[in-house]
Amino acid sequence: MSYTSISHSSQPIPKNSHIGIIGAGPAGISIAHFLRKEGYNNLTLLESSSHIAGKSATFFHENRGYDVGALMVGHNYTNVKSLASELDCPLETFTGRSLDIENNNILVNDTNKIGIYSKLLPNISHYLEEKQSFLDISCPGHGQLSERELYAPITQFLKDRNMSYLKDAWSLAYTSAGYGYIQDDIPAAYFLKFIENSENTISYFKNGFQDFWSKMSKNLNVIYNSKVISIDRSLKQKNLGPILVTTKNALNNFEQTLAFDNIIIATNPRQTEQFITTPSPLESHLFSQVVTFDFYTIIATVKNLSTKVGMTTIPKYCSDKRYVGHTTAYYCAHEGVPTYIFYAYGNKDIGPEQVTELLKQDIISMGGELEEIHYNQRWDFFPHVSSLSMARGFYSKVENVQGEQGTFYVGGWLDFELTENCISYSRDLVRRFFNLSGKNEKSLHLPVLPHIDIKPASNLNWGMLLRLAAKRYPDKVAFTWVDVNLREEAKITYSELYKQARCVAYYLRNNAGHKVGDPILLCYAPGLKFLPILFGCMLAGIIAVPIAPPNLATADKDIARFKYLAQTTGAKLVFSDKNYMLYTKLYAAKSYFGFGKKIEWPEDLIWVEGENIISSHDLFDEKLIDEIDSDNVAVLQFSSGSTGDPKGVMLTHKNLLHNVDLMQTEIDLGPDDTIAFWVPQFHDLGLIGGFLNTIRGGCKSVVMSPLTFLQKPESWLQMITNYQATFTAAPNFAYELAARKCDNNSIKNLNLNSIRGAFNGAEPVRWSTLKSFAKKFGPAGFKLSMFKCLYGLAEHCAYSVGFRNLHDIPTVIDIDPIPLREGRVKVRNNTLTNSNNDNSPANNIVSTGVPNLMMQVEVRVVDQETKKLCSPNTIGEVWVSSPSVGKGYYGKEKNSEETFRAKLDNDDHGNWITDNGSFLRTGDLGFLYNGELFITGRQKDVIIINGKNHYPQDIELTVQESHNAIRPGCICAINHTDVENGTDSLIVLVEIRQQKDIKQELLQEICDCIARVVPGNHGLSCQRIVILKQHSIPKTTSGKLQRAKAKDLLLNGSMDKKIITSVGEIVQDPMNVVDIKEKKPKKKPLMTLETIQQKIAVNVHKVSKLASKLSIDQIDFKVNLITTYGFDSLAAVQLTACLKDEFGIEIAPALLLDLPTISDLAGHILKQLSTLNSEVYDEGEDENPTISLEDIQENITSHLLCS
Repeated sequence: MSYTSISHSSQPIPKNSHIGIIGAGPAGISIAHFLRKEGYNNLTLLESSSHIAGKSATFFHENRGYDVGALMVGHNYTNVKSLASELDCPLETFTGRSLDIENNNILVNDTNKIGIYSKLLPNISHYLEEKQSFLDISCPGHGQLSERELYAPITQFLKDRNMSYLKDAWSLAYTSAGYGYIQDDIPAAYFLKFIENSENTISYFKNGFQDFWSKMSKNLNVIYNSKVISIDRSLKQKNLGPILVTTKNALNNFEQTLAFDNIIIATNPRQTEQFITTPSPLESHLFSQVVTFDFYTIIATVKNLSTKVGMTTIPKYCSDKRYVGHTTAYYCAHEGVPTYIFYAYGNKDIGPEQVTELLKQDIISMGGELEEIHYNQRWDFFPHVSSLSMARGFYSKVENVQGEQGTFYVGGWLDFELTENCISYSRDLVRRFFNLSGKNEKSLHLPVLPHIDIKPASNLNWGMLLRLAAKRYPDKVAFTWVDVNLREEAKITYSELYKQARCVAYYLRNNAGHKVGDPILLCYAPGLKFLPILFGCMLAGIIAVPIAPPNLATADKDIARFKYLAQTTGAKLVFSDKNYMLYTKLYAAKSYFGFGKKIEWPEDLIWVEGENIISSHDLFDEKLIDEIDSDNVAVLQFSSGSTGDPKGVMLTHKNLLHNVDLMQTEIDLGPDDTIAFWVPQFHDLGLIGGFLNTIRGGCKSVVMSPLTFLQKPESWLQMITNYQATFTAAPNFAYELAARKCDNNSIKNLNLNSIRGAFNGAEPVRWSTLKSFAKKFGPAGFKLSMFKCLYGLAEHCAYSVGFRNLHDIPTVIDIDPIPLREGRVKVRNNTLTNSNNDNSPANNIVSTGVPNLMMQVEVRVVDQETKKLCSPNTIGEVWVSSPSVGKGYYGKEKNSEETFRAKLDNDDHGNWITDNGSFLRTGDLGFLYNGELFITGRQKDVIIINGKNHYPQDIELTVQESHNAIRPGCICAINHTDVENGTDSLIVLVEIRQQKDIKQELLQEICDCIARVVPGNHGLSCQRIVILKQHSIPKTTSGKLQRAKAKDLLLNGSMDKKIITSVGEIVQDPMNVVDIKEKKPKKKPLMTLETIQQKIAVNVHKVSKLASKLSIDQIDFKVNLITTYGFDSLAAVQLTACLKDEFGIEIAPALLLDLPTISDLAGHILKQLSTLNSEVYDEGEDENPTISLEDIQENITSHLLCS
């Protein structure tokens, strides 16, 4: 640092001098500490209050400390950290607050911890270039250059240097910390200093700042309750005697006068000018230039707010001075403790009483309930000067009064009011005036951060992110695909993915003639082959539309959806892989030979085989990647269509980036992590939570097919074990299925200790599932605390709220079902996590977590009719506002306006996040309790009977657990209105596991159980119970129940053929019901695997030209029939026809793609024969048929369940 020259004598002060220090705040204690280290032991501190540390003190309530001012220790707090180490005051890292730059690289695992960095990081290159020019001049009290260069008001300064992104990034943190509103005439030097000291990792004192100051002041002579009323320097000025300081004791009004050789004033100028009797003209001038803010610290206990440790800012009240007096931020200091530190500004019109009243209003608006205020203090905070004063050399003049008349000054007004700066300034003052050793300590400079080439925030897109990842981790394997035996089937590195994506981008823009904003379909089965196409679209600015490949076995249904998506998007191009395109050719051949219905694909739709494009030598120009605006639509993500037609949600690059950053903020994902998942890319949890998360985090992922998981659930957990994955994600049903299907022998081979987060979302989270899974896999190292429950929807990318639980384990509350039916929430027990609760599982609701205001996610619970905020403990529609909210529905402007741009009616508190006050209407119902969000159901699915609300998923869960013959996830509760008499009634549809030889006794038992448990748990009876065959209840491609469609199918008779029995209107299918006294059929002799293999080999020899040249004994059971024996479409159709004649089993030609060897086919046929030959239903197990590629759509529909 550079210092101004001083006109007076700079001879060091003798060590035996009696020095009086006015004020025992951070500056006073710091200067005393450094003086004592230099050998000055004749020190007296005069403190007007009964404690030290001033605004950095700690208030204690119920044996817990609350720092009333300073909270955090920044990465650049060199002096604080040095003293903390010296004084044995341990610091702990405050998670979620870091931006580390090292060796010219941004460490991805630390870059996106809070909303600040989502705006700052993309501009880091420009920021660092500018920062080098003001790094040494941004200490107002230490140099002259800051006055010349950084005096301009913040907004003007940033605008002139194209650095407005700093205002966007840091303004909320700056204002909420008490340093004023950005629009005020505050010199940029202060703002830059704030940023400089707030960057990177943040720490805090576990025992509070008070511990730090107490240890520093140990053995100092501090006179408490000693208010200075006058300072007489007349004798000192004439060199005739000491400085006389008169004090009054605040307790007994006793006055005394003390004599000092020198004094150090550590109070702000407003106080100082009251007790210096004869200030010099320069001192008076300087004192008059300093202004402060009225800033309030209030410590209070409040019900119903989040008790997650951390700071919450209120953007609306931080950005508009009209709201002075309202709470700008609040801090939760202790996990699970509902006592908070609230912060607010005041002024001459807004005093303590008004601030307190506004606090009460703000708490109510946040859904809280004030219990008690424990501490309320007004401060003269942030002593500073105007831009004009700084430009006229204020800080240079301050240096010229140091030491005059034996008086020195320290404190926040001499620099920027931060603890680190107070200590730094005090240390430098001692070095310059009291250092008898003559050593000139080197001034502490902050490191100059390296230049990093990243584009501005407005242009940060996913093509650039992939390019950056490829440069950082070129040879690192990004994704590994494993087969059913957990063998690594495919891998792709970051650099390979980037190169292949450039090939695709070149093809799209040059060969295919697509332009920015054109959509294309990505029709891929689960795997890695879609990745280069997805990122090729992103590089080229093309809109990617991931869709599930149609199952041609159910062509009418799936092709209709495919046509709908193609027509809705207007896509002219569809990418797929070699296997699926062969699959379509096999079915075309099948229909040609009369074995199936001809598939009518959309006209004018061009199919492209992706494998032929990614090996091209033509690469997309990297410069063009930078031209793709982050506001461009990157992906069309189709909603499930569970309550209507699927709608394409337009997700921009910016939306997706914020959503991924939001996740990574809360899970601390980094390059050393491994994600293990099986959810496919056409499901948002797989696409965004899995694939995009990996790229952004620079980590690696291991992925398997959902079919592999469904066939063998333990393979998912074994994959986690083999790769020691740190994160995994799946819907609730997956954890339930794994807990039910995995046997004890498989658990012995598992090691789940590596898991840091097992994400449970995409459908209602069940407490019973969490408990059973944790219990089942506890011996393998799984803990209940590993569960991270979440809430999300396609319109908000994937993730909205979650991960952050208020306790180590997920929060679950037991609610009274009776008030719930009227839309009210009455919590009977909110500590179920520590109890063995036997209440109905439908009454136990699991929290989805705490909305992350720091990342600009705001959640409101709104009355659907009035569009006003619901009162506390009332169920309403969940509205969300955040940068993750999509642009709208593609081609549906009216629906977009209603859903994506909803406005609260007459809400004075407004939206704290968005400028236009708009919200996303989720269509989900829920409530906030203790700051956490609880989801109760879908708005359109609610069953209203006799004016009471009933949530179908709760009824369905009760039914599911009533009898183990019922297929999990295959229950549908719907209501029916009798128009004639105006009554509503409940209908329950259930699918059962057993399909053959169903006994009437079993059906009656199931119906009796349902008829008993539903009234007992939900207070309403079932008008009709319908038992169905498997796969009868309609679902979306992502597995959500289509309750409205199920109701239509039932009432119009389309479901009649699938009904086994119906209680209420008895409709029995005699072909499926066996009389109790009927004789059991004889079992047919079961063929061995070897016999089946031989028979298949004979037929292969018959239909294959290459195989016919060999003897049957020479045919290899282990080789691929397609590649070894030249099976084409015709041969596949012929073989499956022969096998049908041989074994009496319908086999799809496409099965050869999934089971390409004779051994694979034989195993499949053996299982089918076993199923057909089975006689008695095993109540403890599900059916477990082999699932082929042709079944992908049906199985994902059956198992990827959502509410």
